[in-house]
Amino acid sequence: MDRCYRMSGLLVYANDFTDGLALHAIRLIFANLEQSVVHGDIEARERMHNAGTIAGMAFGSAFLGIVHAMSHTLGATFHIAHGRTNAVLLPHVIRYNGTPPSKLFLAALPQQALNAYEDQCAPANPRMPMLDDMQELMRAAFHGTGHDQSQQ
Repeated sequence: MDRCYRMSGLLVYANDFTDGLALHAIRLIFANLEQSVVHGDIEARERMHNAGTIAGMAFGSAFLGIVHAMSHTLGATFHIAHGRTNAVLLPHVIRYNGTPPSKLFLAALPQQALNAYEDQCAPANPRMPMLDDMQELMRAAFHGTGHDQSQQ
């Protein structure tokens, strides 16, 4: 079986195996998160650990997309925790990925956008951005606006 397929003209590394791993990890999280956190259940904690490992196996094979690509460079440059950087960028990238393609303030922005664009995770994003798109998403995350509002 080919390890990748094309979706909307883009190369996507997700496949039946990575999808199955990801779905199982999601099921484990939904079934065990409350018991693990609220009640401290040891078996639920073990299942949460397994869910994290299984999810890692899925995205280790399918890669991640531009949220992680941008998080890698921004987090490393500005010493921001990777999870926090992902959380800040994620809603903006979800909005970006869900809209058709469209068309200052930080001196480092062009280099950060280039770093994210060249990151190994970027090509696996469902919508391949241009460098300007990466800069716009980073601006939107910085200002807390939608990517379509960041230049207003």
